Amino acid sequence: MSSADYDGDELNYTLPRKGKIHDWFIFAPLMVSYIGISVPDTELLNAICIFITAVITYYFVSKDRALLMQANYDAPAQVWWLILPVYIWKRCTLTKKGRASFWVYMLLYVICMALSWYQLDRTDKLEVADVACNVVTKLSVDGGGVDAPACLRVVLEEQVTTNNWKAIAQMDNGTTRQLGVNYNPDTDYVSVKLSGYSGYFN
Repeated sequence: MSSADYDGDELNYTLPRKGKIHDWFIFAPLMVSYIGISVPDTELLNAICIFITAVITYYFVSKDRALLMQANYDAPAQVWWLILPVYIWKRCTLTKKGRASFWVYMLLYVICMALSWYQLDRTDKLEVADVACNVVTKLSVDGGGVDAPACLRVVLEEQVTTNNWKAIAQMDNGTTRQLGVNYNPDTDYVSVKLSGYSGYFN
């Protein structure tokens, strides 16, 4: 709060001193969000991560607002925790400390989204390869009986078109087999073409 001293006909005001504030509080929810979208893609885990991210975002925005007001700064409205970039932009405006925090946040956001997309894409490919390996084993047994070699792993080597790969199946007898793998996201089916055989699984 400001204070005033009366000296005769002159009224002197002492402006409140601005305290030190820390910007790192507003970046914490972004890190939590990145962890949340990097977990396995299931409805339950997604819901849990969204809830945890929302709670932590609300907490850190509330804490940041308290620190701003304690340091004699105006704080953005609490409701902007729902749109964190807007909160940070208004925070930069009210504190008059430049837009560095906002642009750092947006840069980190883009990096996090790119890393998450890469990680989820890689996870999807691993799942396709696992299912393809099961199909190869089934085709091998159907063609050679129960003593036929089983698939240990499938490696997606070359992407021919979207969701279509040239791949190698490594068998438990030490041999490898060339195959084609296709994933149909509409039906969630993985189909395999293996010299003389074809099969699918979902």
